[in-house]
Amino acid sequence: MNEGAFNPMVNPTYLTPGVHLFTTINVPPGAFVYVAGNGGASGTLDLYATGTIVIDGTIDLSGGPGTQNTITSRSTNQGKAGSGRYTGEPYASAPASSACEFVAGNAGALGYAVAGTAGSCAVISSTTCITRNDPRAFIWAAAPAQFGGGAGVFTGYRAYGSGGGGPAGGAPGALGPAFNGESDCSGASGGGGAVSGAGGSGGGVYDGQRGTLGQTQCQGQNPGVPPAYVGGGGGGSIGTAAANDLAVTTTFRTGSGGGGGSADYLDRPVFGGTSGGGGGGGALRLSSPVSITVGGHLLANGGTGGDAFIGSQAPNCDPQPGAAGGGGSGGVVYLSSPVVTVKSGASVSAAGGAGGFGSLFATGGAGGNGGLGRIRVSATTATCTLAGSFSPPLKNGCNPTPGGSAGFAYVAAYPN
Repeated sequence: MNEGAFNPMVNPTYLTPGVHLFTTINVPPGAFVYVAGNGGASGTLDLYATGTIVIDGTIDLSGGPGTQNTITSRSTNQGKAGSGRYTGEPYASAPASSACEFVAGNAGALGYAVAGTAGSCAVISSTTCITRNDPRAFIWAAAPAQFGGGAGVFTGYRAYGSGGGGPAGGAPGALGPAFNGESDCSGASGGGGAVSGAGGSGGGVYDGQRGTLGQTQCQGQNPGVPPAYVGGGGGGSIGTAAANDLAVTTTFRTGSGGGGGSADYLDRPVFGGTSGGGGGGGALRLSSPVSITVGGHLLANGGTGGDAFIGSQAPNCDPQPGAAGGGGSGGVVYLSSPVVTVKSGASVSAAGGAGGFGSLFATGGAGGNGGLGRIRVSATTATCTLAGSFSPPLKNGCNPTPGGSAGFAYVAAYPN
């Protein structure tokens, strides 16, 4: 059913996910339009108009940024694990984690396909505090991301974040080898199966980058115990199916979340924590049989990973340095009309989110960057003007790119 003219007067304006049919679409300068809602189409806006489409404001379906863990002194025990963020909703926040040790952060939500897994270890509550003497606290993993960025952890022991959700989410941070007498478990997986700090796989520029594994400056408390391990989460990817479908024929869908950080503090100075991964970029399509004019911004970028908590240098390491979350992958932006004009100063972007920074007091622990997303433009070459900025970039302006080219926007002759 046609919804009439779309001319948002409330700022910001939220649309439910999925398909909308309007007579005309006009987003004025300074206006922001987001998507909000659950379900299989979450993170997606498929906007059709029977008349003209004019975007002078912003439609933003970027993934949310992962949150940084917060750590206070060991005398208060009030640190929080970082939360993963939502796919396609930059403003949405995962619930805050419990303010105590030994709990998992909250994983991100929304988006396409599968959740990250939590590995072979027990998933511990994100709200119930666990004492240091509780045997469950020794080895565990954060809850799976459903389906945004992976959660971080806050622990005095050996703990994995969660893998990012989506078709090819980034894995949680890797951990170094267990020392003598320390138990171990499998690392959790990203939505596409990536493990041990790896980024989601899409091939080349569409791969999420690996998070870095490092060690803090905090020496072990017993002989033979190395400094504490910290592993940054991997970046998300659009996945191989989408990377092989640059024309967006069958894979109009959101990107994937970055993995949460992991850390191992057993028999080392305690009170460390890690940060959450960014959500994947959303999926935005604008279609008109008349014209599309963009003077503003169309965004489906991946969310940034949460930075590692800086921590303190040796000798006291109070609080411990942490590990960062991975960035979410870009999503997709699709424009289809015989007349497409993207003005100078406008932007169309489906870039991957940056991984979070590692601590100054660790050799590693940074998150991996999210992989590149996709842009498709379907327009008549003679009535096409693409003067704004594009990420991925244009290969040859309005000229069609049959078959597509990895790392570039796909351009086709309307109505193809």
